[in-house]
Amino acid sequence: MSPCVFHFAAATGSATCNRCAAASTNSVSGLVAVGVRGRCGHPGQKRGQKRGQGDAESRAATSPAGTGASPGAASRRVSLAGKVPMSDVRTAPQRRRTPRGGGNLGNSLRSTPGRLLIGAALAVPLVLGGAFLSVGRLHSTPSDVLDHPASPVTDEQSKDQVVGPARQIVSAAGLQTASAGYLLMSCKNRDDPPYQGAVYLTFALPAGQQTDTYFETVASTLRTHGWVEGPPPNNHAFAKIFSQNAVTVTIYRDNDDPGAGVLRLYGECRNMNDHGHDATGWADITGEVATPR
Repeated sequence: MSPCVFHFAAATGSATCNRCAAASTNSVSGLVAVGVRGRCGHPGQKRGQKRGQGDAESRAATSPAGTGASPGAASRRVSLAGKVPMSDVRTAPQRRRTPRGGGNLGNSLRSTPGRLLIGAALAVPLVLGGAFLSVGRLHSTPSDVLDHPASPVTDEQSKDQVVGPARQIVSAAGLQTASAGYLLMSCKNRDDPPYQGAVYLTFALPAGQQTDTYFETVASTLRTHGWVEGPPPNNHAFAKIFSQNAVTVTIYRDNDDPGAGVLRLYGECRNMNDHGHDATGWADITGEVATPR
């Protein structure tokens, strides 16, 4: 049996089966044609009803006005001819292929602005990393400064840097110098450069005067001569610390002899000469710093 096309009438809800081979299975001919193939008959036809009777009723419902149909039926007939273009009639597979919103993300990433945004996001970490390395190279570490002083000094300059201030302090404070020694001391370890000049001086505390009062008098004298006082060290009694022109001075009572005081001076770590094989021990400079009596 040849396929048929069901034509549904919008007004009556009835359908006719057309066996015309030339008719398209998806066409609109005055009524909406639905591409459903089957045997002749329509959903409204009852079992046992004669085929001619059903076809006659269908033709009567869908015949144009003036061919025997009632005026009421003709007025209720809904014609879609010329109002429904074929492009608007979608089949089920076409509805399933309707694009969704997820495709817009892929299109935006493939666009020129999207590529520029991705490139900028990847370039920012590289730029920041390079800047971090550059800044790190500009700032020297304490180890670099110690190993490579800006202006190295000679042995004589290292000595003068600390012996001269020691002499001035002894004279200004009236210290009763007992002994004084000088040494080039390694700033790194025991033997390797750079070195700094150091002075170790002992003096007698005046009898009959309280120790704390005496050390406060010496500290006041140093402040008067431009020495800047720092936080006091806590490893010695009555200790005070001062600095001036990159020279550090520490004064305190001798831990082993309560009747004696200690004055220590340290210069800058700028002597890069090799003194690793020099004879160890302090060089006596008492005569160079002591006040003539």
